[in-house]
Amino acid sequence: MLVALAVLAIAMGATMKAASVFAQNAAHMRERTLAHWVAMNQAAEHQARREWLAPGRYNGKEEMGGRVWYWTIEVSGTPINAIRRMDIAVRRVEDRKATPVATLEAYLARRTS
Repeated sequence: MLVALAVLAIAMGATMKAASVFAQNAAHMRERTLAHWVAMNQAAEHQARREWLAPGRYNGKEEMGGRVWYWTIEVSGTPINAIRRMDIAVRRVEDRKATPVATLEAYLARRTS
């Protein structure tokens, strides 16, 4: 009887640990997904407006999933003059030194009437 109780206690402990890890992973995946959506929104917005951004750094914030996300876009040239590269980083805090939750590389094409 005591052996069965000990086995049950160990199994319950392992089950609780697995449930805890699952919950942490689910929260992390939700956060990464939301941050990636913010990055994709920024890329889509600039591409849809057909904006020709000058090389440099652009910063802003966006609300998604009930929280504020801070994004930074680094615009640089490419070997093709009619195309510019956008490196988008999304963070939970405004500090650019903080590790991004998501990053995205996108491109802008110069509008040709």
